Amino acid sequence: MSLTARQGHVLVKLLDLYHEVQQPVHYTQVAERLGVNRYSAYDMLKLLERKGFVRSEYQRQGDKAGPGRTSIVFVPTSKARAALRLLGGRGAVSPDNAQWEATKVQILEQLRTGDPGETLVTELLNRAVRVETESPLLYCAEMIGALLAHLQRVRASVTVGGRVSRLRALIPAGEIGLGTLAGLGLGSVLSNRPELGTLERWQSSIRRYQAMLADLGEDHVAALSDFLQEALAAAEQKTPRAAS
Repeated sequence: MSLTARQGHVLVKLLDLYHEVQQPVHYTQVAERLGVNRYSAYDMLKLLERKGFVRSEYQRQGDKAGPGRTSIVFVPTSKARAALRLLGGRGAVSPDNAQWEATKVQILEQLRTGDPGETLVTELLNRAVRVETESPLLYCAEMIGALLAHLQRVRASVTVGGRVSRLRALIPAGEIGLGTLAGLGLGSVLSNRPELGTLERWQSSIRRYQAMLADLGEDHVAALSDFLQEALAAAEQKTPRAAS
């Protein structure tokens, strides 16, 4: 059964909450996240349940043994995750999600303080692979980190005047900058004549990054564009090492 745009939006919010709390979600929490009354949220979730995207459960309130009040909670099904991947690649994480914020903080800190070597690049690429099926948004963020970490490592050949800060002159703001970063990164990889396995990994990762960008919704692309500017600023803060 198909989903309307509104139903897809409700599912995104439910998945966000479910990932945040790691347990079934009460419909009043969904109502608060959506900015609607609890009765509307309940009705929308029950409709999604009839379509197979949500499962409801009854949960006893309180810790005391014996009879007590129960409340109805909701859990997204595997069908929900599959459907959302088809609806613009939104996945289970959105720009107002705590997991998104935590991912950004981690990448920015690594770009500011981490050693810009192959170890950091490999770590970011590996993390991208781990979150690929969970969230296109997180995958693209990790790839932005990996590409910038790579450019940091070989900055003398890809920046203007040998300074990381000059990357900002090469990568424009907005959505176009996300594509420009991929092109710069791939060009830099090719110029360094890597081993075949390394080259194939970069090519495959960048192709997935570009494909996911093309499928993401406007809010996700805007969030990634803003993050790229933050990441470039973080890269500026690392003082380049003197050439030996």
